[in-house]
Amino acid sequence: MIYINQRRQWMGPENSNLTAKQYFVVGQVVFFHRRFISLLLRHPDNYSILVPFNALQKIIYRVGVRQLPKNDAEKAVWADLWFVYIYSKYNWLPHDIFADRVLDYDEFRGTDGRIVTMEEALLDKIPLMPKKNNFMDLLWFCLKTMATGNFVDKEMEEVHFLRNFAGEAQFYAYNAPKHLHEDVS
Repeated sequence: MIYINQRRQWMGPENSNLTAKQYFVVGQVVFFHRRFISLLLRHPDNYSILVPFNALQKIIYRVGVRQLPKNDAEKAVWADLWFVYIYSKYNWLPHDIFADRVLDYDEFRGTDGRIVTMEEALLDKIPLMPKKNNFMDLLWFCLKTMATGNFVDKEMEEVHFLRNFAGEAQFYAYNAPKHLHEDVS
């Protein structure tokens, strides 16, 4: 039923990128199951039952976005829906959000490469290198690409970008300063 409804909505004559949409429709079915299980478990990272679903979702994303034009912002909508929204809808963060960091939460590195003290970091005595965080970088990619890119499929822009952008921007604004990800300027 989910597949039929998604196919009817995204594979119609008014839609664009129909080859890519075949992957989007299947990806939406996988996402529905991931989201449903996440709600039952109270968080997407609580149990390993989601590991195969997450892996399948990533494969569908990688193969599907190759079918989109290079400058189409739809790829950011897919990433946002499948990899960010599952957390941001309930203001959750991934359990392993700090796993990809080189430095601990209270460690800082100056632009000259040396580790600096907390005092130096807090008082801006030394310019700091950003602390990279893959989840917040993904969220920034989604926001930036959706806001500045072109949508060939206007329905995708209306249904997903315009509906989700404000909430995702608020989620980013609330969480990004805590996690000091890559410089966005």
